[in-house]
Amino acid sequence: MKSKKELRKSLLSLRDKLTEVERSQSSKKISHSLSKIIQKEKGPIAFYLPIRDEYDPTNVIKNWLKDSKQNIACLPVIVRKNAPMIFRKWTEDCKLTEDLLNLSVPEESADVLLPSLVIVPTLGFDCNNFRLGYGGGYYDRTLSGLDSLNVGVCFSIGKVQRLTVQEYDIALDYIISG
Repeated sequence: MKSKKELRKSLLSLRDKLTEVERSQSSKKISHSLSKIIQKEKGPIAFYLPIRDEYDPTNVIKNWLKDSKQNIACLPVIVRKNAPMIFRKWTEDCKLTEDLLNLSVPEESADVLLPSLVIVPTLGFDCNNFRLGYGGGYYDRTLSGLDSLNVGVCFSIGKVQRLTVQEYDIALDYIISG
């Protein structure tokens, strides 16, 4: 079995090689399934702004926000290294800044929220809903302290037979792939 580091490298390479057509078809499938899961959710829903050619959930969230003025979205923010993330309220017109890892996040003035559902970027996953991310452990540390529905999203090339699981790894409630 490959180490997590080797598997990350391999999965990033596979994801980079997806054609525009493959990426578009997969994204449509993921978006359709994700929309169904979140449609009855009141929120707050945490999502992410994509990096490294990840699936982009932004349009699904924008459409969900249009469904009701009551719906609230938020983004994860890394405020300290090796600590759980917090979530700040996101709107289409909110001002963004960068967190410790240079990821785009709402400014400090945005409300801190506790999400009821978290959409989790996923590089790889197995049949037990364990995920492989980029190795920082931020989602595992964060999700372990939340009472939320946790939904991973991943292109289907990320499905692996089995991941090596550590005691701190958190299984997700659902994984949507396309």
